[in-house]
Amino acid sequence: MFDSPALRRSCLALAIATATTASGAHAAQNADELRAKVSAAAGAGAASLALDLAQSQPEAFDPVELASLRHAAIAQRIRWARAEMRESAAPRRNVAMDSAIADAVALRASLPAIPAYDAVRLRLTHDLIYALAQRGRTDEAIALFEGLRQPLEKTPAYVLVAAGQAYELAERRDEAIRCFEAALASATPGDIDRVAVREQLIYTYLDRGRAEEAAAQLALAEKESPPYVALAPLPETPNPDYERANRLRAQYLVYTGNLNAGQRVLDALQHDAPFSSSLRAAATDARMGDGHPEEARNAFRADLNERPDDIEALVGLARSSLTLRDYKTAREVIGSLSEALPEQGAVRALQRDLQVHDSPLLTVDAGGGRTGDDRPFAARNEWSIDTHLYSAPIAENYRLLVHQFVGRADLDPERKTRVRNGVGVDYRKDRVEAQAELHRSNGDNGRTGASGMVHYYPSDGWRLTAQVDSDLNDIPWRAYADGTHAWGMQLGVRWQPSSRTYVDATYRRDDYSDGNLRQSGAVSVSRTLYDAPRHGVTGWVSVEHSDNRRSDVSYFSPPSDNSGQATVMYEWRPWRDGRRAFRQRVYGTAGLYHQQGVGTDPIWEVRLEQVWDLQRDTRIVYGVGYGKRPYDGEPEKRLSAYFSLNIPF
Repeated sequence: MFDSPALRRSCLALAIATATTASGAHAAQNADELRAKVSAAAGAGAASLALDLAQSQPEAFDPVELASLRHAAIAQRIRWARAEMRESAAPRRNVAMDSAIADAVALRASLPAIPAYDAVRLRLTHDLIYALAQRGRTDEAIALFEGLRQPLEKTPAYVLVAAGQAYELAERRDEAIRCFEAALASATPGDIDRVAVREQLIYTYLDRGRAEEAAAQLALAEKESPPYVALAPLPETPNPDYERANRLRAQYLVYTGNLNAGQRVLDALQHDAPFSSSLRAAATDARMGDGHPEEARNAFRADLNERPDDIEALVGLARSSLTLRDYKTAREVIGSLSEALPEQGAVRALQRDLQVHDSPLLTVDAGGGRTGDDRPFAARNEWSIDTHLYSAPIAENYRLLVHQFVGRADLDPERKTRVRNGVGVDYRKDRVEAQAELHRSNGDNGRTGASGMVHYYPSDGWRLTAQVDSDLNDIPWRAYADGTHAWGMQLGVRWQPSSRTYVDATYRRDDYSDGNLRQSGAVSVSRTLYDAPRHGVTGWVSVEHSDNRRSDVSYFSPPSDNSGQATVMYEWRPWRDGRRAFRQRVYGTAGLYHQQGVGTDPIWEVRLEQVWDLQRDTRIVYGVGYGKRPYDGEPEKRLSAYFSLNIPF
């Protein structure tokens, strides 16, 4: 009776039910313990450990929780990868960040498009924007940021900073400024490095030509950077932000034209912190900006002997090498930096400079003049266009060139046209810049000739020049109409102790085919008198003496003459966006001209000029002038216009 099949089946069912109930209770207990461990690991900042624990028993978590844990682990990897990038300049410094970005992109793509995942997706997008910006993948970071479509004040401060960095690298500075400003306005203590963000904002303001707002941010950075760390465990612990804020003050002075004051601040800071690489780099940059590139290059090399991985010194070495025509060194350093540090704005600027150097180049200089006098000594109307087309560099230091000069003048009653075409080679390396050209002029007075030019730079601040031309383009039009030609040579020396001052001395000799010999010497001094972010004043003083062998010719050729004049130029800089800028200049010139046997008369000219600096170092200059000077005691007034174009393409 008790051993019936029915009884056995009932007992087996009861045993199974009891075992199942016990197993479920044990499993529930294990799940609760696991969730507690995962929560503790996450709370302790061990996001990767929390994810590993959760993945050991994924059925204990719902899919949204697992997605959130995966995001937290990726976010932590991104921060670790960023720290690794900051500590190294090795080519593999980006491997960890690239891996984290790839996993973040994959996770974001896998999240179902339902509201339950919206919060995870938003947090993941924020960290992906940060990671892409740190990696220098600006277009992707900007696309994600703009895809958020949310007010800036509702975006976390660290995301705004990352987006600002991406906009800055993309040269969209107005958007970068808005992001930095919003980050500083919304950040709570500890969210961001406020002084570092203000530093980025100051440079962006300066690049945008907003110096007044940069000065306001600088004042705030100085206020937030006391000499010692507040509430530090040890009293009088130095505050690293204090040095950074003072360095910013010095660089602001340098960038806004007050070079002497900026260098004094940097010198004082270096005295207190002689081993600071950032201060040394800033001081050396200031010297290079003040016209001492060779001195700067030597200083950067000395820094690299002590710290071979000093990024600022490597950037400075590349830039000074480009300036000094050491293209091989510049190319090697820029290539290494571009591979290791593509996210650095200074490295991208170097890449652009090298691309411009590697491009063909077109230069055009055009000018013309007109006088209303009845018997003009020069042409009544005249114009000329001088064009050079250079190839891309060949073997690093050479370029081929094509040169054409075209000019025309109305001489009453005849009209004369001059055309000269030439081909040649341009050479630039280290201390030497040189050109050699073979040319042929067309027309009744056509000739085949050659010309050459050499600039030699023995050191910072000195330049020696020699030029020769067997068929001058700039002889007087009336001499050309008579069938006269000339060869000429010129020697010059420039002393330039700083970027604000130079002294030129030149000697020129022109031998005309009609037996005339013209010799002239001149000395001029230039000095920047005032320089501010939006305004500048520069002055020139020059004296010249010339004499001619013959005066019985159809063109103006006095036995001897002397002139002295002073020019003041006011420059207004209303707009700037990085390397793009617009400037307007007004020139005023006054002086005296003395002609042997005739007397002394005043000379004057006023001139208006506009300058456009565009992308890729393209520059357009044009202007008009009106002035008066005497010929044989008779004053002649002349209206002139000119145009200049420099365009790498």
